[in-house]
Amino acid sequence: MQSITHREFKTWIAWLDDQWNKPSKSDYYLMQIAGYVSHVLSKKSWKLDTYKVNFQVGEQKQNKDDIDRKTEASKARWRARAGLGREN
Repeated sequence: MQSITHREFKTWIAWLDDQWNKPSKSDYYLMQIAGYVSHVLSKKSWKLDTYKVNFQVGEQKQNKDDIDRKTEASKARWRARAGLGREN
């Protein structure tokens, strides 16, 4: 078994994050099968994108105030650990 470097791992994870919501050819086949089975069982019409699953990567819906609050809390913890108090 060949191990990968940290840089290769980070590159692979970035590629996966980029490709996560882009269905491959086999994903479209699976969506088509799911739609056809659903159509046969329920007699309702369907579209291919009805069965597309969207994945959320990380916390993408944070507002600026929330990020600023978390940043300041983190800085305060590190200052306390370093013995710097509240000074910058």
